[in-house]
Amino acid sequence: MVNCATLYREFGAEHEPEIAELLPAWPLMRQPARKSDKRAPKVKMTEADGTMYLDATGLTCPLPVLRLQKALRELGAGACLCLHATDPMSEIDVPHFVDEHGHVLVDMQTKTGAGPGGMTVFEFVIRKARAL
Repeated sequence: MVNCATLYREFGAEHEPEIAELLPAWPLMRQPARKSDKRAPKVKMTEADGTMYLDATGLTCPLPVLRLQKALRELGAGACLCLHATDPMSEIDVPHFVDEHGHVLVDMQTKTGAGPGGMTVFEFVIRKARAL
C-alpha cells in the first residue's frame, strides 16, 4: 500500500503532477493543517457520578488512545472515564491499552450511526486502577 507521504518522499516535488493524477485528493492531503482545523477533544466532568467524559470523535489512530492516556493521568485511582471515539481502530487499540496498563474496561458499546455524519461511535468505560 502506498500513501501520499511515501510517494512524495520517493518522487519529490518535481513529480507532483503525476502524484496528483494517481491520488485525486493529493492537493488537499499535502496542505498542512491550520490551527483552527485541528480539533481538540472535549473533556468534561459530570457532577452527578464523577465520571469524566472524553470526546475523541473525529480523531484517527493513534490520537484517541493518546488522549485517553493523557486524561487518565489526571484522574485518581478508581475513577471512571467514558471515551467516545469514531476511529475503527479504537475498537482494538483501547481495550489493548487498558489491559496493558492494568486498568479495567468496565463496558464497551458500538453505536452504529450515532456519530457525526452517521459514523459509528465506540463507547468505552474505563476504571483507572493505579497511577500512570
